Amino acid sequence: MNLTEKYLQRFAELKADIDQIQSDSREGANYRVQLRKWFSSSLYIIGKVFGEDSPRYLGFQTKGEEKRASSKLTVWDLTGEFEAAYEDFQKDLLLETKTAIEADLFEDFLEQAEHLLEKGYLGPAGVIAGCVLEDALRKLCERNDIDISKPTINPMNDELAKKDVYSRGQKKEITYLADVRNDAAHGHWDNLDQLKIQNMIRDVRIFMNRYFEI
Repeated sequence: MNLTEKYLQRFAELKADIDQIQSDSREGANYRVQLRKWFSSSLYIIGKVFGEDSPRYLGFQTKGEEKRASSKLTVWDLTGEFEAAYEDFQKDLLLETKTAIEADLFEDFLEQAEHLLEKGYLGPAGVIAGCVLEDALRKLCERNDIDISKPTINPMNDELAKKDVYSRGQKKEITYLADVRNDAAHGHWDNLDQLKIQNMIRDVRIFMNRYFEI
């Protein structure tokens, strides 16, 4: 079991403890002991997952300590904060899994482009590398709530740079790669050579490593 799986299991255990602690509320002293233990354990796991300077950690800590200082703390005071942190953690894991799957697919296509280039098919190799880049930009737009009513490279590139998802230098590089892709797609063979397509595949892979960790 890796560390992420251990954190996920611990969150599930602490969530399951909520009902038991509530049922112990009639027993007074035991309830207070269990509640303090649950609060400390929950605060620890939230800190480990999100960081001790995160809004999730500080919100949970502040609310719990304020209520505890006034002797009015109940498990239900913290249930909402805890479950929100648990849900955020689960969503982050889903995003990481989705990104890993996308990265594998991107790498498969780039390897296909390299194979075609080795065989001398410059145009198809450039088109495939360009498709990988275009799909990556589309996914970056989706992640950053950017409108993709014009889902082609240059409009998406403009919007991503405007929103500071990446730098102007990166935007300029994407514009160049889009030009190479267009030459490959439209049969402008005089503008292409082996080295240009090779560099394009390399630069698309660098971009993918930066944003999708392939």
